[in-house]
Amino acid sequence: MEELNFKKIPEAKFMHIARVQNQVLNQKGENFMENSKKLALWKPALLIGAILLLSVLILAGCGETSLNGTWTLSKVTNGETVINAGDEDLGEYEAAFNNRIVFNDDGTGSITINDAEPVDMTWKRTDNSITITANKTDTVYTLSGSELTFTDGDTKYFYTKS
Repeated sequence: MEELNFKKIPEAKFMHIARVQNQVLNQKGENFMENSKKLALWKPALLIGAILLLSVLILAGCGETSLNGTWTLSKVTNGETVINAGDEDLGEYEAAFNNRIVFNDDGTGSITINDAEPVDMTWKRTDNSITITANKTDTVYTLSGSELTFTDGDTKYFYTKS
């Protein structure tokens, strides 16, 4: 079968082919030129819609983690040693896994260290830095995703919301 050479097809014959194709589409209830125009209008609309949807999803993902509620110690690291709350041997940190921090939405709360009596505290958030004031002492915690951490020398304490 010989390939079509559009340079050899007279313009009238080319137009005839286009009309025949359009008639076939018309029989299907479609029009090639109308479909082309609709597609030309929908491309930018789809692009704008996709950009708006992506923007909404990105902004929703940027929402701050709420501190309100109870946070419990879930992991302690000391150098290369990692101890999780569910581990059978908690070593010297056994009592520490009873640590709890309760954040109220009004900037108050309580902190329980090593299962002692809860101590009243106030807290203030600046971006991902949480300053807890208890017994006139400020302690700075860092919020990263859904983990609240406090570092004391080589030891790092990880809290998760209960």
